[in-house]
Amino acid sequence: MEQRKSIFLVLQFVAKNDRIPHGQYTEVGRKFGVGAGTVSNIWKRGLASLAIDPTAAPDVSSRKKLCGRKPVYDRDSLVASIKLVPIKKRKCVRDAAEALGISRQTFLRMVHKYHIFRPITLAVHPTLTEAHRTRRVDFVRSKIEGASPLSICKNTQTPTGEYFSPQFNVIHIDEKWFNMMPVKDCVYLAFDEEPPQTKTTHKSHIPKVMFLVAIGRPRRGRRQVSGNGNDGMRTHSYDLAIDDEGKESKVGCFRESASWYWDGKFGIFPVVEYLPAKRASKNRAKGKIEPHPISMTAVVYEDFILNKLLPAIAVSCPYDMRSEKIYVQHDNAPPHKIAVDKIRQQCAILKIEVEFFFQPAQSPDLNVCDLSFFPSIQSL
Repeated sequence: MEQRKSIFLVLQFVAKNDRIPHGQYTEVGRKFGVGAGTVSNIWKRGLASLAIDPTAAPDVSSRKKLCGRKPVYDRDSLVASIKLVPIKKRKCVRDAAEALGISRQTFLRMVHKYHIFRPITLAVHPTLTEAHRTRRVDFVRSKIEGASPLSICKNTQTPTGEYFSPQFNVIHIDEKWFNMMPVKDCVYLAFDEEPPQTKTTHKSHIPKVMFLVAIGRPRRGRRQVSGNGNDGMRTHSYDLAIDDEGKESKVGCFRESASWYWDGKFGIFPVVEYLPAKRASKNRAKGKIEPHPISMTAVVYEDFILNKLLPAIAVSCPYDMRSEKIYVQHDNAPPHKIAVDKIRQQCAILKIEVEFFFQPAQSPDLNVCDLSFFPSIQSL
């Protein structure tokens, strides 16, 4: 209605003796996104109403009212009715339509055309008590600090003028099981294309493996180059040559070089053990070394931290990160218990300073691995 009034006011401005100049219907219609015929009808209807009562406002309302087929169902009553239906009885179109007493086609029309109902995916969330919420708030507040040269960004500024810590020296670690293939998957195929076949002996026997992931905040820094002069070569944890006396060899040493972009990845370590095959099969010979998934226990976790994670931090971290204290955040699962003396001893050999701390309980969203890294990998 407001658009029709605006169109009539524009036409009054360009009219000369109640006549519209040639081409103005098309020009005004292009500005308002309507046809020239609609603009002409609005002008004629407005002039007709002014001829009856010149003192009243022009009536440019549409004559098209309550036309078409009358609705069979009252939409407000359908909205009120579905709220009384239990959640377990409206998990699919068939059950929801039957509970409301309408057909499935009508229910789908209410969803896609009239947008009365909407489908959502219900996810299971961790139970949070008041103590959990208090610890989460305290954990976030501990990341707030005063303005520093590393955190001058309007997006990280709080209403009180303080800034969130850039956390350049914080590493997030966590482990997760990954299935080799999904039980169900959705793909788009051509009409004459055969669907791919994925087979297994049983869906409960799908191979899976656990990975321990350690990532930090990506940023620009000074690049690590290998001792042989090949720039850009990332050395892995097992390539770091350190003898019993704590002396580093040329492989994996750090040198100051040009600026580069560090991706923040310290390593993705498969939690497996390598054992020889006990018997021969059509897939491998007897005695061939094969990886076997294992569960994360306290002994396994300690071995991964001391012999894989810490050397990876010493090799992969940027040059400027080695000069400051590094904090490693992990969840407080029962296996995540490591003796502080062993960590200090290994850090002394690697010439780094690392401190481990726990994230709040029931808060996987405070870990970057659970928040974004694992879901992105699982979606591949």
